[in-house]
Amino acid sequence: MMLHLVRRGYIVASAESYHLTYINSSKNRSNFTRWQDAANALLKDMPNYTGMGKLFDDTKLLIDLLYNDTRVDNSRIGIAGHSLGGKMAFYAGCLDERVCAILASDFGIGWHQSNWGDDWYWSKKLQQMITAGMDHIQLLSIASPKPFCLLAGQYDTDESYEIMLKADGYKKDDGRLKIVNHATGHRPPMWALEEGYNFLDHWVKNQE
Repeated sequence: MMLHLVRRGYIVASAESYHLTYINSSKNRSNFTRWQDAANALLKDMPNYTGMGKLFDDTKLLIDLLYNDTRVDNSRIGIAGHSLGGKMAFYAGCLDERVCAILASDFGIGWHQSNWGDDWYWSKKLQQMITAGMDHIQLLSIASPKPFCLLAGQYDTDESYEIMLKADGYKKDDGRLKIVNHATGHRPPMWALEEGYNFLDHWVKNQE
């Protein structure tokens, strides 16, 4: 995504997520147990914190960097991510007013569509939120009418669009809420990515 967006003329910032940086580890970067190790260390250090909170806070630092860089038009900051990065893009995009458009790929917008209860995301607090009636419809409603495009493929499905449409502040046909369901698995094909990038171009580059 970064390379594709740079080729389209965007200034892009990214960083390694905390499972690679929070603790020193001799495990291979691709070893998935690094997530659990980092989450265990994070929750030990800050028992009231969450992995999702850490991911959001780290993403917000990147937005700070872009916003204060004189080379950047800080009125036109978009955000994009896939899978874990899709979760980060969705949360930061919804909660940070400096982000003007969101592109998120196959992150599982419904609680039941992804591993939101794992320790490196919401851990035990997920059940507390479900019991309290909290979900991502409310998060998207906070952001409305900010443009949001979801690339669905495996974890996100047509059901995800029905969830999105329940958010306040959006109209079905106004173009600000879009789903591209390629239905080919977790990794999006290039044509689906291109539709997402075109969405960003429209709402980031061409905004008045």
